[in-house]
Amino acid sequence: MATLLIVAAWLALRWPHGSLWYDEALSTWVASGPWERLIHWCTQVDIQVPLHYVVLRGWMVLLGNSEFALHLLSALCGLLAVAGLFTLVHRLTRITSAAVVAALLLGLSPGFAWIAFEVRAYALALALYAWASVFLVECLKPAPPRWVLFAYCGLALATLYTHYTSIGALAAHGLIAAWVIAIQRSRTLLRRMVGMGLVIGAGFAPWLPVLLSRSAADRSYYAGALLPDQTLGVLLSFKWLARDDFKWLTPDHTLSPLAPLVAGGLLVLVAGLVVWVVRQRRAAQPVIYGLCMAVLPVAMVAVVVLFKPKLAGRYAWPTWIGLDLLLALGLVALTSPPNPLSASKEGEKNGSEARPANSTLSSWGGAVKSLVLALILLAVPWLTGQTGHPPESDFRGAFAYIREHWRTGDLVLLRDGTLFPVADYYRSPTPYIGLPASDLTDATHILHAAEAVPVLAAQGDTIRGVWIVSWQGNVMDPENVSAGLLETIGKPQPVRASFGDVSLEHFALDRPLSALSVPPFSQKPLLSLPGGPTLDSARLLNGDTISPGESLIAHTWWWRGDPVQIDTRVSIRLYGADGRTLGQIDQPPVGWFFFPDHWPERTLILGRYEMRLPPDAVGPVTMKLVVYSADNSLTPSEVTIGTVQAR
Repeated sequence: MATLLIVAAWLALRWPHGSLWYDEALSTWVASGPWERLIHWCTQVDIQVPLHYVVLRGWMVLLGNSEFALHLLSALCGLLAVAGLFTLVHRLTRITSAAVVAALLLGLSPGFAWIAFEVRAYALALALYAWASVFLVECLKPAPPRWVLFAYCGLALATLYTHYTSIGALAAHGLIAAWVIAIQRSRTLLRRMVGMGLVIGAGFAPWLPVLLSRSAADRSYYAGALLPDQTLGVLLSFKWLARDDFKWLTPDHTLSPLAPLVAGGLLVLVAGLVVWVVRQRRAAQPVIYGLCMAVLPVAMVAVVVLFKPKLAGRYAWPTWIGLDLLLALGLVALTSPPNPLSASKEGEKNGSEARPANSTLSSWGGAVKSLVLALILLAVPWLTGQTGHPPESDFRGAFAYIREHWRTGDLVLLRDGTLFPVADYYRSPTPYIGLPASDLTDATHILHAAEAVPVLAAQGDTIRGVWIVSWQGNVMDPENVSAGLLETIGKPQPVRASFGDVSLEHFALDRPLSALSVPPFSQKPLLSLPGGPTLDSARLLNGDTISPGESLIAHTWWWRGDPVQIDTRVSIRLYGADGRTLGQIDQPPVGWFFFPDHWPERTLILGRYEMRLPPDAVGPVTMKLVVYSADNSLTPSEVTIGTVQAR
């Protein structure tokens, strides 16, 4: 109980006060709608199982859908997971200090502080898995009560219906059961575990067709590739660092400041296990549990990520139980004097009943030392400032700002349309639209001008202002067509606030949305590069004059060449009247999010360039574009975009 109070107090101190981020609002939207929406979402739209949505739905019926109530459900599930891990370690070792250390290693870690508040399925899945592991210990005893067997099957099924990565978690359970059966050579236990496996399989079988079909149809993952060391680094370190961007080396090939933290923890883990195994030769059961539960889930997730490159450290949540079990065993062994565990002959025979007698491992001195060492390991990531955190997405503030400054005739544009859950949760003014309109992120659906113009024009000529709310908009609108088109018929207005990684723009329209048009292909392109993209047209959007400190904005339109040249770069330069360079930006034609190998054929692609005029600029200022290749395969070519007068 004291351990739970410590974790609860820690969570209370770290209680989030910010806005829900996109994934949390999406969970709330799915759970709060009609049952048809929930089932449709899980079976036809996203690759999710429904139990967390069902539990969240019932929770909202009781306590409402306030941010506090939503966070509270995950926090309580997190505490249940800590209690489950404590119980599991105590059942396996009979060493209270080991159970306390393991529970604190879980409950006070940065990754746990993330999922214990996040309005997603991870905390619930972790709690169900921890308690399923507790019941597995009882199921592997010689004659467990029947209700224990049913309880395990129910918890295992609930875990499967909460998150798909629990497949790897329960595979670890199967490996543990196989080891115990092999040690005991018990046909009775074999029949029992096979029967339970059939029950669990039958319970999940109706969902298998959904799993297979949704997995094949998932288009929200990154289309590139992830390196194996980065994949394993993120999956194994997220619990301790709460980061999805772990790398062993920095860009200059020196050791990343994150690497020593992870490497040091792994060394402590390995050293502690070696000591445990050497000293406590008969206590194989907790080590086997920990190894199976730590290695198999992360290995299965890593393999999946190699084929579906959508990496998040939280996917390895089942591994946390095994890692904390192993680390607790190691810390207790390292901080206690040698004293081999005693076990009954029956325990030696079946490999599952070995228990400590009057071991000094549970003495106060060893307990205090192991606890202190655990707290030091926990404190290092927090104190170094190397830990990550959930996205700082202030949707609450963004939509509050829109409501405060809303005028009749305004329109909210979501870039992209998947942001409708946050628009609904934070009471966006209407009308609002999404560009492109989509239920879920689709990395294969790229918004182009030909699609955007008809949608905007259909909003009618009564629209006088447009608010653009963006979050990860570069995935489906890498050209930023939404803002690019609007600034051709209106002027950007200042937004005097920031909202974390949520972007808010406001355009006051000088002409109606129906004035928008898709640019035609030029009869004489400005620049046609051999083996590279073609620069079709370019123009400045500013008038004849501009004040120093204001931005000079240019639109260029490109189309892909044959063969595709992904090393093409553009250098956007500002020159004063005396030829002095006033500014320069080098990048791919459409920025670093949308390389030419992703451009469709015979489609005009917007390259938007913005450069702020220096305060001391006077006289005519010219913007030029130099096209070259990063691999020096192209002869540099220069194009003048336009000239304005700085006043």
